[in-house]
Amino acid sequence: MMDWRKKKLDQLLRDEFKQRGFYLVNSAPIECAPMINGIKSHEAVEKFLKLEAADYKYVAYKNLSATVGFDGNTKQEVITACLFVKIGSASQEVNPIADLAMFYHGKLYKCTCQCRRFFFEIGYANSLEELKDVTKEIWKCTEHVVSQWQHTVRTLIVENRWSEENYISDLKFLEE
Repeated sequence: MMDWRKKKLDQLLRDEFKQRGFYLVNSAPIECAPMINGIKSHEAVEKFLKLEAADYKYVAYKNLSATVGFDGNTKQEVITACLFVKIGSASQEVNPIADLAMFYHGKLYKCTCQCRRFFFEIGYANSLEELKDVTKEIWKCTEHVVSQWQHTVRTLIVENRWSEENYISDLKFLEE
């Protein structure tokens, strides 16, 4: 990436993350990161963030949750998720990824969307406004994974079943 673009992109991303309520992982020591919904201990959060942030220059996250009522709203359940935006690799330029981690009954599920044209289009940005337009793709991918999560929650409400196609693993690996 060109020199002026790199500097402007850095500031633009930091401003966007802050404005949208994301926590930028590399902005403070990982021990100071806020808790992630669905993970029970701060040590597990640190371990999870280290796994998620491995090899990325920017990793930002934001907690999400939905409350679902069952049986005439007598039983309610909170469904938690954490939305990650990951950009750039320490070893190479990789396209940004919007990654939504869902936690449900001790299991981890994920929805992912890769911003495939991002670094290609940055090479053609000749102004700050054009650079801002390129970053819009990140937020479109983010919208997509949030929409997938909402579909999963709707499936739970309407069909009374959790969608298993995005299953990754049990959360036991965080307790080890």
